[in-house]
Amino acid sequence: AKKFGIKGEAGEDQRCAVCHSIFLDKKPDLKGAKFDVNEGVTCEACHGPSSGYLEPHAKPYEPKGAEGEVLDQARAKRHKESVGHGMWDAKNPKVRIETCVFCHYQISSKMLDAGHPDLNFEITYFQKTMPVHWVETPDKGDGFSAKIAAAGQAASLREALKKLASSSGKKNVGASYDQVMSHYKILKAIASAGFGSTGGLDAGMKGLAGSNAGASKLVGAADKLFNTLIGASYSKASTPKIMKAISGSADLTGGPTKKDAEQTFMILDGIYSTYGSDEGILGALDELYYGLYAEDPAQEAPPYDAKAFGQNLAKVKSVVK
Repeated sequence: AKKFGIKGEAGEDQRCAVCHSIFLDKKPDLKGAKFDVNEGVTCEACHGPSSGYLEPHAKPYEPKGAEGEVLDQARAKRHKESVGHGMWDAKNPKVRIETCVFCHYQISSKMLDAGHPDLNFEITYFQKTMPVHWVETPDKGDGFSAKIAAAGQAASLREALKKLASSSGKKNVGASYDQVMSHYKILKAIASAGFGSTGGLDAGMKGLAGSNAGASKLVGAADKLFNTLIGASYSKASTPKIMKAISGSADLTGGPTKKDAEQTFMILDGIYSTYGSDEGILGALDELYYGLYAEDPAQEAPPYDAKAFGQNLAKVKSVVK
C-alpha cells in the first residue's frame, strides 16, 4: 500500500476498497448500522447494496417444497422482485459480465510495480470455482453459458486493451500485450465457429506488434464485438462447437504463450463444467491443467512447456463430440 502511495489504511482508500470491499464514502446514506469495510468482498460487491432486497430475497420459496417448473417460476418471480428492490440483475448477461470485469481487470502498471499480483480472469471458470449459490434457470436458454463465455472474452479484451494502453515499463507492457493477445486469439477461434467477427480488430491487433502504441484505438472495436456477442443466438450445441474451434486453433496449438494457455484452459474448463461430464473430455482438460499448475497447492507449478500444451490442447478437439 505504501509503495502505491497510500498514506492511511488501504481499506479506507477508494482505489483498494472499490474492489476488495465496498467503497461507500461518497454515498454514506447507503451504509447500514452494521457496515464494516473489513468484511471484504461480500454479496453486495456483486449484487449491489442490499437494504432493499435482502429480506424479501431471503424468504423461502412458495409453495413450500416446490419442484420442477413450479420452482423455476417461483425463482423467476423472486428474481424479478429482488431486482425491483435494487438488486443488480446478474441474470442479464451484460450486467453480469460488466460487474465481474469491473474489478478483475482494474489492474494498472503502478499497482503491479507496487507489488499487486497481475490477474487472469475468465468468467465461466471463475463461476465454476465460486461457491455455487444460484441456478442457471431454463428461461436463460440452453446456450447461456456459451454466450457468457464468448461475450466475456470480448469484454476482457476491451479491458485488457485499456490496461495495455496505460502500461509503462518493458515488463508490464509485455505482460499486458500477452494478455491482450490471449483474448484476441480465443475470439478469433470463436468467430471461426460462427459467433461474431474480429474483422474490426485484425489490422490494429497486428499493428500492436508487441507494443502498446495504438491499443486505446482498439477499445471501441472490442466493445462493439462484446455487444455483438451479447446479442448473438446460442444453443446447447454452441458449447462443443466453441470448444472444438478453440482446441483446434493453430494460434493456440502452435506454441502458445503461457497467457494463451491459461486463458484457453480456463474457458474450456469453465464452459464445459455446465455442459457435460464425459470422462474423456475431463481427462483431456486435466492434462491442460497439470501442464500449468501443481497438483498439490503446496508444490511448485511445473515449468511451462508450450509444445506439450499445444499437443494436449489438440487432444481436447479429438474427444469433444
